Amino acid sequence: MEDFAKKMMTYTYISLAVTSVVLLITALWRVRLDWKKVTHVFLLLFVATVIFDNLIIAAGLVDYDYDKTLGLKIGLAPVEDFFYTFVVALFVPYLWEKGSRRGKN
Repeated sequence: MEDFAKKMMTYTYISLAVTSVVLLITALWRVRLDWKKVTHVFLLLFVATVIFDNLIIAAGLVDYDYDKTLGLKIGLAPVEDFFYTFVVALFVPYLWEKGSRRGKN
């Protein structure tokens, strides 16, 4: 287990840290999310991430040290790439709503 911890998941730790900060901010701001919108945004971004991450990895534009990931992949993309998709899916609907309200005032 110690060897695993030493070489494990640098990307995972970074992804979890960013996701945690966003969730904390969301909780502190008492953001009320429309989960239907979050789900739609997430699904669209997920499909785009699957397609484009795999293309840029296959083209050799981006490479990962897979010893520093969970080792789970969707195609060629490490699952950690999809944490950011989730984070964006949380904030885009919130910012959209906030911007819409600001324009009405």
